[in-house]
Amino acid sequence: MRKILVFALTVILVAFAVMCVPFAKADSGVNSTETPEGTSVSAPPITERTSPAKTIVNPTISEVRPIMVVATPANSTSPSQSWAYVIVGIACAVTMLMGLTFWRKKFSRIRCLSLIFLISMVATTQYVHGQETFTVSGWNLEALGQGVPIITRESVDPEGNIWFGLTNRIGVLNPLTNEVKTWVTPENGIAATITVDKYGKIWFADTKWTIGKIGQFDPLTNFFTMWPVGELIYWPSAPVISVDSQGRAYFPINSTNEIACINPFTNELTSWTIPTIGSHPGWTMVDENNYVWFAEYIGNKIARLNPQTNEMTEWTIPTDNSMPVGLYVANEQVFFVEYYGNKVGRLNPLTNEITQWSINWLGDMYPRGGFVDMKGNFWFRTYYYLLKLGVDNIFTYWSASFGKFISVGCGVTIDMKVNIGDIYMAYYHGSSYAGYYGDIYRFHMST
Repeated sequence: MRKILVFALTVILVAFAVMCVPFAKADSGVNSTETPEGTSVSAPPITERTSPAKTIVNPTISEVRPIMVVATPANSTSPSQSWAYVIVGIACAVTMLMGLTFWRKKFSRIRCLSLIFLISMVATTQYVHGQETFTVSGWNLEALGQGVPIITRESVDPEGNIWFGLTNRIGVLNPLTNEVKTWVTPENGIAATITVDKYGKIWFADTKWTIGKIGQFDPLTNFFTMWPVGELIYWPSAPVISVDSQGRAYFPINSTNEIACINPFTNELTSWTIPTIGSHPGWTMVDENNYVWFAEYIGNKIARLNPQTNEMTEWTIPTDNSMPVGLYVANEQVFFVEYYGNKVGRLNPLTNEITQWSINWLGDMYPRGGFVDMKGNFWFRTYYYLLKLGVDNIFTYWSASFGKFISVGCGVTIDMKVNIGDIYMAYYHGSSYAGYYGDIYRFHMST
């Protein structure tokens, strides 16, 4: 009778330990999906030389004083896993007592089951301890009036402040003081994208149909400099600005199917025509060699411009009409997400190999945004989730809706300078008094 009782107890505890793992995942708000290496194909590049056009554009310079408000921080939440540790501790204690009680008696089956259970408990403890969790906090920006904040890939400055664009303003949030400053753009345009360069200058694209300018803002002097560059189109592909090591800003011009560059020191505008007609370029990014990368949203290609030789190289994505967005270059690899393809892609320009991972297991999520952290993990988001493709080919995802929608803009950025691992996203939701307004949420990672 005693043997049967102990055996039954051990079986029950082992079964409970097996169930402990998925419940621990659900409690932390995180799930992991192990994927194969991905499907890789060779994408032979096509390289063409394009003659740049150069003109001088006269900027307008104006001073605008900031408006200061204090944001209302939302309550912070942190998924708890304490119950999992309690269960693991009790189970291990029971196992050790069973082992001590029956070790001298030759109940080999009991000892074997106890050993297996002990190993499973240790593994569960390590799993729970190693699971990434986020402390989530947010700032309610309803006081700014109607408008949804738009943040991009490089919207965090060296001090850890978050810059964002609004319908006719640019703003900055200090997460330490909850203070928000906004500046009305000189021509009340649409500050669609924000990029902070290494000099602390704030670049943005004014995509209002009647304006079409690239702007630079100096927060130390409150001066705006605006260069007319033609008709910029924010949708469907974002005109993300990227600044090279010499301070020159690169950006796409959809209306003329070009990649352009503003030299703020000489006011020279240089543009290169993209070989693929109607490509809808977006998501420009300059790598450490000053090569200019961009995604062709309609052209279904990843492309690179060498400004020194005027050579433009294009790689065709294997999935038809995938609509690539969220391009990010790191460690000689080019990551991107496929908005309609519902995939994550990686291009190796040295081997011309494109590897793709499907995220259909999550449903039709329409992925957007993207960046690579200092560990080599690729982060991106959908309308409801924050996801990470790890260097170990495991997808990890967190529910990130909070009853609101993640902004249709780029909507994801990371602080890799001050608080490494802090991820920011912009949200929007409705108000019967002020229309749509937005919040900014921070995901602070802890392990």
